[in-house]
Amino acid sequence: MSIRQLIWIPSVFLFTTLFMVNQIQAAAETKMWSWTFNNSGDYGSNSWKYDNEEGDAAGPTVTNSAYANTNDVNGEDRLQSATPTLWSGGLGIDNNDDSSSSPWHAFSGRYQSGASEWDDMDAMLLSFDRDVTLTSVTMGWHYKDYDFSLLAYTGAGAPSIPNNTTTYSGLLGGGSWELVGNFYNDGTDDGSGSEGGTSTGADKTVDISSVSTTPRSYYLLSVLNPYLGGDANKAGDDFFKLLAVAGKTSEGGTTVPVPATALLLLLGLPWLRRFRV
Repeated sequence: MSIRQLIWIPSVFLFTTLFMVNQIQAAAETKMWSWTFNNSGDYGSNSWKYDNEEGDAAGPTVTNSAYANTNDVNGEDRLQSATPTLWSGGLGIDNNDDSSSSPWHAFSGRYQSGASEWDDMDAMLLSFDRDVTLTSVTMGWHYKDYDFSLLAYTGAGAPSIPNNTTTYSGLLGGGSWELVGNFYNDGTDDGSGSEGGTSTGADKTVDISSVSTTPRSYYLLSVLNPYLGGDANKAGDDFFKLLAVAGKTSEGGTTVPVPATALLLLLGLPWLRRFRV
């Protein structure tokens, strides 16, 4: 075997290997993002829109709108639009029934013993402009508890939550929403959190990455909600303002199809045959 052969044979393999590795690296890149709900947002159409905290103009944005089951009917009360309100401790919700005074202007809800139902249960729709996998939720101001329920939208297009016709259990049972989890104030979704404390101190961040694993564009975050599978024994004493969320996206290139890679390998075979001893 000549010196030329010794150079060409490994060169073919090296070129092929570098091409394949380069294509793997050009595949989707995971990027981490965060959104803080403060006075940097833009208010319009009864919603707040926020850019990402990373300052990437091409990165994802989120728009927040609000709902509550304030249409009183026989049985489970129906959802109506509410108003997302900005406070120093984050975003709260003013619904059609509650007072705008503290703590009711935060995420809140109550049990009506006379009617044996949960009503005025606040929720916020987080609408991202692309698929995002949520990884954490941060509460700013909070009183007593900050347990919450989280749904993700699995349907086509944008979700529709029409006034006076939809219920929380109807959303969950309708086939277009799935339960991500019911989260209690120790960060789990199994109902084992401690209850009954009073705290308005440090911000509280709940890691949800172990159960939030599928990227979605729309999430519905509710005060802990028995209609969404939340523990009724732990609901009704949750008051909080939503300060921030964090998540991740897959950004960037595409993977070269296997046939193209195989073709590149075949291109090297004539050289191997030519330089065979």
